[in-house]
Amino acid sequence: MVTDRVIEQMKKGIIPWQRPWTGTAGTINYVTRKPYSLLNQMLLGREGEWITFKQLKERGGSIKKGAKAGIVVYYGKYTYTKEEKEDGQETTVVEEHTIPVLRYYNVFHINDCTGIESKLESKPAAVATEPIERAEEIVNGALHRGVTLLDGKGAYSGAHRDVLMCVIKRQQIGQLKRLVKSHDEKAFFIVTNAKNVFGNGFENISEVR
Repeated sequence: MVTDRVIEQMKKGIIPWQRPWTGTAGTINYVTRKPYSLLNQMLLGREGEWITFKQLKERGGSIKKGAKAGIVVYYGKYTYTKEEKEDGQETTVVEEHTIPVLRYYNVFHINDCTGIESKLESKPAAVATEPIERAEEIVNGALHRGVTLLDGKGAYSGAHRDVLMCVIKRQQIGQLKRLVKSHDEKAFFIVTNAKNVFGNGFENISEVR
């Protein structure tokens, strides 16, 4: 099953092990807020929050018509105790046994559910800064987010400015601030709220129903 999922993504031109995994800002469980393992991120192939059917129902949510489940796997060890009485004696023999356990669960992306809201806020950010060589590559490499670079000009000073536009997660605001400050301490920095964001790393517009 795991192999089939990997092959399915490769047929779509996606090489899963080359993806820029981003931890808690990438693929997490909606309820526990814990990031999925790299294997499970690879199997899901889509960033964001995921939830099991049981977790969804407990919160009064439902699945959108036509939505498909993703799969995550869990590997662990289960230890149980076996008790036996020796023949003709009152002595009880207690033995512990440990066996490997592999389970899989179906999960649904938060965008394929109704009745619950995402806890990951998308934040459009605009940064006006002194010209930085390959600025968009710096931000993209550090945050794994697409960046649009615009030519700007100060209305009063007439000075040329690089204007970087990107959409980040709330958890990445501090990282972006430090990144910009390391290049220009006088940069103009704006972060706003967004209700919906479509594009790479966010909701796929082709999947909107």
